[in-house]
Amino acid sequence: MDNLNPEFLFSDNYTTSNPIIKKLQKRFFDNIFSIIEKNKINPQAILELGAGEGFSTEKLIRFWEAKKFFVSSDLHFELVKKNADKSSCDKMVVFDINRPPIVYKKMDFVIALEVLEHIPNPDNALKEVAKLTKVFALISVPFEPWWRIGNMLRGAYIKDFGNTPDHVNHWSIGSFKNFLSKQFKNVEIKISFPWLIGICSHEIK
Repeated sequence: MDNLNPEFLFSDNYTTSNPIIKKLQKRFFDNIFSIIEKNKINPQAILELGAGEGFSTEKLIRFWEAKKFFVSSDLHFELVKKNADKSSCDKMVVFDINRPPIVYKKMDFVIALEVLEHIPNPDNALKEVAKLTKVFALISVPFEPWWRIGNMLRGAYIKDFGNTPDHVNHWSIGSFKNFLSKQFKNVEIKISFPWLIGICSHEIK
């Protein structure tokens, strides 16, 4: 993962002027906030993994009216620095999701948006996410095969059959739920086309 282009990974979706993508992005975050409210998640300490430049970080911070302790992390130093210039996050750190510092284990809520599709060993990364949270984790990935079909319909990555560069993992609804269930007792999947959002818990409902 060290060889990934951080500018490609994190900027395109959030800075696009395409009105359709912007609408899908808005619905994506509306769905995330709806999931949080439905599950009555009111954490005091939040960790966002793979936060990039901080576009999602600031949206998440603004969602909670009450003050929370929010830690934002990314593998790339340059993106963490940009996040620091953009968001009002309490603490920003550089670390690999596969080797998180022990000080951040057992946070109240862990969030990983559009991260696991880039990681060669997602099973290990998921194990670390499960260790990092006391109860809840929220994880999103592209919804396949619709993500690749959408790319091809807009003429993108045709020679790669619509696969976005650096996407090394691909999940459907069923395979994503099975994957998350390896580490969490309770898993619910919500479709926010063209993404899948998994809300995971160590507690059995």
